Amino acid sequence: MTPIQALYYFVEARPTRTGPPNVGIGAILLIVAAAVFIAWVAWLWIAARPSSGGEETALNLQPYLSDDELETTKLNRVLRAAM
Repeated sequence: MTPIQALYYFVEARPTRTGPPNVGIGAILLIVAAAVFIAWVAWLWIAARPSSGGEETALNLQPYLSDDELETTKLNRVLRAAM
């Protein structure tokens, strides 16, 4: 038997379906939509939890100098350097 004859035999030997398929496209879409909804709810649940608080404040967000120190000491030094 040649490979083409074997392929023809395999294709012809398959039973044909006469009724509707067991799982339609609507059922598959419903399962996918349910999975996406569950993943979205899980993401909302995880995102709503408070953080552990173990993180340090970034250097650019830490307080530097007060307004009084910036307006007197630093400003005077910069103005003297500009003269």
